[in-house]
Amino acid sequence: NGPFAVINADHFYGRAAFETLSGYLAHAVDKGGSYDYCMVGYVLENTITAHGHVSRAVAAKTSLPVISNILLSTDRGQLKLAATNLEIGITCCLDCAADEEGSVTVPARLLTDCSGNLPNEAVKLELDRRTLALQVRAGRSKATVRGIDAEDFPAIPSVEGKPTALMAPDLLREAIGQVAFAAAVDESRPVLAGVQLRFAGDK
Repeated sequence: NGPFAVINADHFYGRAAFETLSGYLAHAVDKGGSYDYCMVGYVLENTITAHGHVSRAVAAKTSLPVISNILLSTDRGQLKLAATNLEIGITCCLDCAADEEGSVTVPARLLTDCSGNLPNEAVKLELDRRTLALQVRAGRSKATVRGIDAEDFPAIPSVEGKPTALMAPDLLREAIGQVAFAAAVDESRPVLAGVQLRFAGDK
């Protein structure tokens, strides 16, 4: 149920994507129905950590508003948070109590600000399916954020079969840091702005 990142191996990724992945690894290591409403309850401390994980994949500047959002969805007792900038996707799952399955995307910055200002109590989310307004409540604090339909959120590829390679997050972060700085900043020649990954045996 911990956070995980997905990189499409068929895509060529530049320096920015690997720096995003490196930052995510550092953060991770160091730290439905026919009803109009959907209710979810979970622990505030856990979701602030989850926001920190997935927000690293949120697109900062984009002409596609939905990828500036975080996807919130419930599935069999878990609240899933996901974000992608179309180069890297990060997903994190939290245990929760949901009375109905539902999903919506909300602006990452607003969601993080709302969570940061809530008291450290149990959090309740209430989604109005008709207006896509998400109400966030904890104790006497309450905030409402207008979302975008989850149907518009890009699908994050799932990992199937055995992984190509397994390595410790801190080791991968260190390896990225040793080479990413040498990649070209100018992306007019993408091959020079990327970081090459090559797997051979146990290396």
